Amino acid sequence: MINKEIAILLSTYNGADYIEDQINSIIYQTNSNWILYIRDDGSTDKTIEIIQKYQKLYSNIILLKSDLINLGAKDSFLWLLKNIESDYFMFCDQDDVWLPNKIDFSFSELLKIESNLTHIPALVYTDLVVVNENLEIISKSMWDYSRSIRIMMPEKYLFVTPLVTGCTMIFNNQAKQSALNFIKNAIMHDALVALAVLICNGRIKAIHKQTIYYRQHKKNVLGAVEFNGSILKKFGNLRKIIIDNYLYFRFVSTYEKKLTLFNYLLLKTEVALKLRAII
Repeated sequence: MINKEIAILLSTYNGADYIEDQINSIIYQTNSNWILYIRDDGSTDKTIEIIQKYQKLYSNIILLKSDLINLGAKDSFLWLLKNIESDYFMFCDQDDVWLPNKIDFSFSELLKIESNLTHIPALVYTDLVVVNENLEIISKSMWDYSRSIRIMMPEKYLFVTPLVTGCTMIFNNQAKQSALNFIKNAIMHDALVALAVLICNGRIKAIHKQTIYYRQHKKNVLGAVEFNGSILKKFGNLRKIIIDNYLYFRFVSTYEKKLTLFNYLLLKTEVALKLRAII
């Protein structure tokens, strides 16, 4: 295994209920060649106190100082991405639990890409186990739970729907540098990196293997959504669906000039039909 450090980027905000589980799952990884960089986004609970306890025990756990207090999840993760230098990067949420070989497995898959395609942006992401707040399994596969497994390929569907879950990603420095050029109108940090790799003719690899317990609870910013084909439910959420799609189209079309609104809607229709197994 190549001996290069992996920067794990963790943004926290009032995560005292679950942060110890997450940090412990990183400490007990089969791969120990990592540094955990943590930026707190203005917590008012005991999150910082818990992190400081670990920081005293482990030299590779670093709580960073930031003059900016509350940026929100996207911009807090982007602050980390801009300010941390490394050969490889992983995003980390405060409330999940990583399976013991997550880093080893993901890193080895990324190195396979780099062995054939050097000096290009590269990203690997995986499936997740959906669990409740007590880590009881809701679904053994989020990709099956949401039916997103049906639209993982071809990669063109990333142009119309965010498929890459940030907390499962590992990517190289070339992917980071590409992402920093694509920040305008970014929706979320993970969608930004994935689309930057795609637009820059990099390599994205989706692996239907679960590497994480994806905890669902009342404070989730984003979470696992079970597929529901109800037209009535979608009609009830029509305003939100329109706004979300407009923002996503605006972001992607800023950089992918060939993606017209007409093409976007065609791809979106194709995705909807695939999710319903019509095509």
